[in-house]
Amino acid sequence: MNTIPRLTRFLALTALAYVVVFFVARLGFWLLYDNPNDPLGTADLLTALYIGLKFDLRLALLIILPIFLLGWTRLLSPFDSTVGRRFWLVYLVLVTLGVVLF
Repeated sequence: MNTIPRLTRFLALTALAYVVVFFVARLGFWLLYDNPNDPLGTADLLTALYIGLKFDLRLALLIILPIFLLGWTRLLSPFDSTVGRRFWLVYLVLVTLGVVLF
């Protein structure tokens, strides 16, 4: 009954996971470095979070773009090929480490 292809569902869930993790990290940094002596107005905070959410979404989509472009091929499919599954796993781990560390 699922009419949405597996690759599309996987990419959507992966992008959503990245956006949630990035947004939670953004909130964590704000809570950690919030200065009570210099409060930030609610409107300014919501604007900053909105702009950050747009940036996080753009970054998540750029991360999954190679999988979207190459994942449909039989050799690099994360579902039909063991080589493809391992390749994309290594890719996602390295990209995630790069984003988190830098």
